[in-house]
Amino acid sequence: DDLVRYYDHRQLQEHMGYDLGSGGMRFEDGLVINPARYCHFLAADSPCHLNQHIEHLHFEAPYWQVHTDTGAVFSASHLVLAAGHHLPQLLQKIGFDNGRFQITSGQISLIPPQQVKTDLPALNFGGYLASTGEHLMLGASYSHQLSDAPSDEGHVHNFNLLPPSLREYLSSDLTQWQGRTAFRLATG
Repeated sequence: DDLVRYYDHRQLQEHMGYDLGSGGMRFEDGLVINPARYCHFLAADSPCHLNQHIEHLHFEAPYWQVHTDTGAVFSASHLVLAAGHHLPQLLQKIGFDNGRFQITSGQISLIPPQQVKTDLPALNFGGYLASTGEHLMLGASYSHQLSDAPSDEGHVHNFNLLPPSLREYLSSDLTQWQGRTAFRLATG
C-alpha cells in the first residue's frame, strides 16, 4: 500500500538479497518513467502547444499572450515553457533572463546483459541502476564541459558510484559498454 517504504540495513539486505552496506527506501513501483507520457498525464485537460517557436511573450492580466514565429497567438493564465537546456536562450530572447541557469552534460552507461552476472533491481544510491530491457542502465555522470559523446571517463565515474558490494556483479570491461548523453538545465 505504501508508495515508499524505509528499510534498515538488515531489512533491506533480507528483502533484496544483496548487502548494499546501508539501509534505504524502496519504491515498489520505482522503474524508469516515460517523461512524455508523464507530462501528458500532468497536463490532463490543459491545452498543449508543442514544438512552437516563441517570438514574444507578455502578460495582460489575467492572461499571458504567446506569439510564435508563424504568427499564431495563444493566451493562457499559466504557462509551462518546456525548452530543456534551451530555456536560458528562450528567456533571454523574450526578455525574462535572470542569468541563474547552469547547463551540464550528463552521461548514462548502457551495459550489455552478458556483462551482468545476476538480475539486479532498480536502485538509487547517489547514482542509479535500472534495466531498460535491452541493457542495464547505470548513471549518471555530470560535467560542466558540454559534450554529446559518451566517454570512458563517464563510464568509470558511473561504475564507481555503485556501492562496492554491487560492483562484483558487473564486468568492469568498458569496451562493450555503450552510453547516452544529454544536456541538463539547473537553476543556480
